[in-house]
Amino acid sequence: MTQDDLSSVGFDVHMSDLDRREPLGVANPDSSGYVHIAANFCPYIGPAIETQAFFQSQYSLAALRGLSIDGRAAEGLLYVGIVHTEWLRQRRARSDQRTRPLICDTIVITDDDHLSWTQLASVVMWPQWILKYLYSSVGIMFANFWRGYVSSATDGREIPPPPRTFFAIRSAVPPRDSEFLVNDAAIANFIGNSRDEGQNVHLPIAAVEINETLSAAALRDLRYFDRARMWSYSLLPEALRERMTANRIPGCR
Repeated sequence: MTQDDLSSVGFDVHMSDLDRREPLGVANPDSSGYVHIAANFCPYIGPAIETQAFFQSQYSLAALRGLSIDGRAAEGLLYVGIVHTEWLRQRRARSDQRTRPLICDTIVITDDDHLSWTQLASVVMWPQWILKYLYSSVGIMFANFWRGYVSSATDGREIPPPPRTFFAIRSAVPPRDSEFLVNDAAIANFIGNSRDEGQNVHLPIAAVEINETLSAAALRDLRYFDRARMWSYSLLPEALRERMTANRIPGCR
């Protein structure tokens, strides 16, 4: 699904749209330029592709900004991320036992070349934190990778920086992931005790109806981003609160 050329006027993403995608494979190659690199560090990517459980969508910054009343790409990314995550939950619930834990979705930002490292960080950081606090208890993991981002694997190997900015969504593997999250005790606890019974995780924030008509624009109309940011701020570890304030990392325009 490619949104590069779409006008931001009237742009929207519905959960039902995502069912029409083809999984990554020979006929639908990776557009991030990074999946084959990440597969050397993540043991689940290869099996996910082999079982046709790895999905990907592309969105432009203009499209993401168009989902925000104030033109904030971070806000649009959160709404798209929620739609994709709820789609993954539904797909997981109706998948067989072998495929269920391997389902993975990635959101690629197609036109980030003109943004600085700090601007790219501002696009992905708030959406990631909000989504983590929303969905860790139902066994969903999130990772953001922006162009130029340098990180290390659990075995100490340096992971090459991605050529594009993208957002990864996958099912948690509680025993492994709860240990991996040693620097965030709250999220590690949520993941370690996670269970998805179809519960509506949005009720503490807004009256969001979860069904196939869920759309990014509907979340915008609820002013969900600002409400979720206020909700999640009090849950952040104290050391991160200052970093995540609007003055230090604003929503990128």
